[in-house]
Amino acid sequence: LVTQIIVRRLVQRSIPHPRDISTVCVHPLGAAPVREVATALHAALRVHGRCAHVRADDVRGLDDDALRARLAQIEDDHDLVLLESGTEARWTQACLRQADTVIDVLGPDRPSDAVTPTPTADWQATDLL
Repeated sequence: LVTQIIVRRLVQRSIPHPRDISTVCVHPLGAAPVREVATALHAALRVHGRCAHVRADDVRGLDDDALRARLAQIEDDHDLVLLESGTEARWTQACLRQADTVIDVLGPDRPSDAVTPTPTADWQATDLL
C-alpha cells in the first residue's frame, strides 16, 4: 500500500512534464529497510516506463568523474532512476546530489515525530516514509 502511494505521487509529479522527476534517492534514516523499499518501488515503477535501481555496488570503484558520467548515462537510458543510498558517505552524497527528489525511509529506531527530513537543495522535494 505504501509503495502504491509513493508510486502514485511520483507519477503525478512528473505529469505533464515527465522529465521533471527523473532521479529519486531512497535514503535511510536509522536502521531502515531501504533495500526492500527501493526494490518494491522499482518493481512498481517499472510498469510506468524504463526504471533503473542503482546501488553502491553497481558503481563501486569509479572515481568522481566516472561516477557522474555513469549516472548521467543511466539517466539518459531510463525514464526514472532509483538511487539506493546507504552507509557509504561518498555514495550517499552522490545520491543526494544527483536526485530530483529524496524519499527518506524511517527505521524502527527513528520515531517519525523525532525526524528531520534530509536537507536537500531548494529545487528538490523530500518525502518521509
